[in-house]
Amino acid sequence: MKRLNLDSIFQFALLGLLLLLIWESRRYPLESRLYPQIIGGATIVLLLVSLIRHFREGISKKESTAEAAKRQRRFFRISLVVVLATVVGFLGGFILSVLCYYVAYVLFHEDRSRLPRNLTVGVLLTVLFYISFNWFMKVPLLRGWFWDF
Repeated sequence: MKRLNLDSIFQFALLGLLLLLIWESRRYPLESRLYPQIIGGATIVLLLVSLIRHFREGISKKESTAEAAKRQRRFFRISLVVVLATVVGFLGGFILSVLCYYVAYVLFHEDRSRLPRNLTVGVLLTVLFYISFNWFMKVPLLRGWFWDF
């Protein structure tokens, strides 16, 4: 059986967070609770499959130190993006956290040749989400600690 590594610890933490999200969504009205329950349920299934695959595999081949360092850098970058986007979303609204994810994806992507195109697509998708959710469905995507649009 394999030992716990940083990936599996992160998966267990995410699993706990998603279970808490589903538990808390029970108090929402029916229409509002379906979204977190469907997304959370699908993500929990994928996490469980990933964890089962991780623990069923035998002792895997050893990674070189360069591969392990690259993998660790990637994990810390992703963690930093999640924390930063959560803080930005709390302070400025959900739509700004979406924009933060797109920008971080573009900046951390290995292939820099498509940077302008990917950044443009991210900004346009954010604007499209804002128009469709805020204007048509009246969902306040810029409601944050700093302002309430």
